[in-house]
Amino acid sequence: MAPISRKTLRLWLLESGLWQRHRRRARYRKRREPKHHFGELVQMDGSHHPWFGEEHNSCCLMNLMDDATGRTLAAMNEQETKEAAKRILWAWVDLYGVPLALYFDLKNVYLCDSPAHAGRVIGG
Repeated sequence: MAPISRKTLRLWLLESGLWQRHRRRARYRKRREPKHHFGELVQMDGSHHPWFGEEHNSCCLMNLMDDATGRTLAAMNEQETKEAAKRILWAWVDLYGVPLALYFDLKNVYLCDSPAHAGRVIGG
C-alpha cells in the first residue's frame, strides 16, 4: 500500500467534516489617539531613498512631524546622523519652541557613545 500524502489526508478529513480550518486571528492593535495640542508630541525619522533618481547617491530626508496637527519640518542630508538630527531639531525649536515630547526609533544614531552614558538616548 502506497503512503498517503499529508495534503491528501487533510483534504479527505475536511470533506468528511473531521478537520476544521483554523483561522489565524489578526494581531490586536489599538490605534493611539493623536495628541490634542500642537507641541505635545513631535515625531522624528529619517528616510533613506534615491530622492533625485537612481543615477545619484541616495540621501536621507530628516523629518519632524507634530502629532496633533501633522505640521512637518524636513531637511535633506547625506546620512541620518546625530548632527543632522540635532540640526533639524534645533530648527524646529527656533520655529515653534521646545516640544513636550519627542518620539523617534532607537537606532544607534540616537544613542550616546560615551562609556558613562552608554545606551542612553541623546538628551535623556
